Amino acid sequence: MLLRSLHLEVQYEASELIKDLMRYDVQLAVLKGLVALLKPSKEDIQADKPEILSDPTMPDFGAPLSVYVQQAAACKVIRILAQQSPEVAESLVQVCEI
Repeated sequence: MLLRSLHLEVQYEASELIKDLMRYDVQLAVLKGLVALLKPSKEDIQADKPEILSDPTMPDFGAPLSVYVQQAAACKVIRILAQQSPEVAESLVQVCEI
């Protein structure tokens, strides 16, 4: 949920936490979770939009803006992790094949 934040500081802190978690036994679970965020669930897409996005003058994004923000943040974290470690990059490829 932290990656859905529109505040860059929150996204940064979440990415730092994820980078720290990569040093522990939860690495594979974290990578699977990040990859799963790239394809939002139907519940996420059909979630109630915030009132500000229900304004008829706003463009229709098709899904709540927070879902797109989360996807972008997950992509950013995946890129950072893959650049930092070839082993993590290989693990990401294997996770995507599952």
